[in-house]
Amino acid sequence: MLNFKSYNPKEKLQSILRSMLAGFGRNLGTEKKFPRILCYHGINPVSVNRWVVDTKNFDKQIAYVKDNCSVVSLKDIVEWLLFNKSLPSRAIAITFDDGFYDVYKYAYPIMQSHGVSGTVFICPGLVDIEVPVNDDIRKFMTWENIRTLCEAGWIIGSHSYSHAKLSQISKEKLRKEIVDSKKIIETHTGHECSLFCYPYGTPSAISEDVVKLVRNAGYDAGFISVTGPVVKTDDRFQLKRSKILAMDSMKTFVGAVNGKLDLWSRVEKLH
Repeated sequence: MLNFKSYNPKEKLQSILRSMLAGFGRNLGTEKKFPRILCYHGINPVSVNRWVVDTKNFDKQIAYVKDNCSVVSLKDIVEWLLFNKSLPSRAIAITFDDGFYDVYKYAYPIMQSHGVSGTVFICPGLVDIEVPVNDDIRKFMTWENIRTLCEAGWIIGSHSYSHAKLSQISKEKLRKEIVDSKKIIETHTGHECSLFCYPYGTPSAISEDVVKLVRNAGYDAGFISVTGPVVKTDDRFQLKRSKILAMDSMKTFVGAVNGKLDLWSRVEKLH
């Protein structure tokens, strides 16, 4: 687990505020009526930054949702929106952004042990490479890893080609990030890639042109990183997901699942 002392002042403040909301925030009463999508980035025995949840806490979190919620496929939630498909009470889908190898190495077996699967949003241009993160080197999954997840029932979606900030690049480059990434994933996995997750996922990283291209590229839905439930009136190309961070205690996690952190979206929308 990442020591609280290693956080910078901004991260410490975020941790305190999220914990306060989880403990005292008003429950908006939507946790049983509407599905929710959890958003993770990395899982590792030792958390290297605020985005990487340690395996011990992750195991507890998955056990909680397995015992107290109904873990469903992300496609089930999309079909609920598109075709009015029925969903169980407290439906929860589990997603991972970026496609880091630690998701395959650590999250995958933990979720298997609880009998649940998830969705990974990958960037084809980053598959099978290594990148420096703080003082650590983190790997991305290989195509073989990704195909193994597919065979186990996981969904593979696009997170753009190279994790570019899509609102800041040309229309020509957008096509590679959105349209070509879909085709590349389908070629390597042999499965349709019907779901898109915007890199960074906050309002400043998305524009009308970006959403329009995702819509026209043949995806069924697009996902942002703003906390809240999924409701029928949502634009299905800007569906909310609740980020789970390394600094979140179990109380904060339960608060996120139960809707007490929905007000955190006001902070996320500032970015």
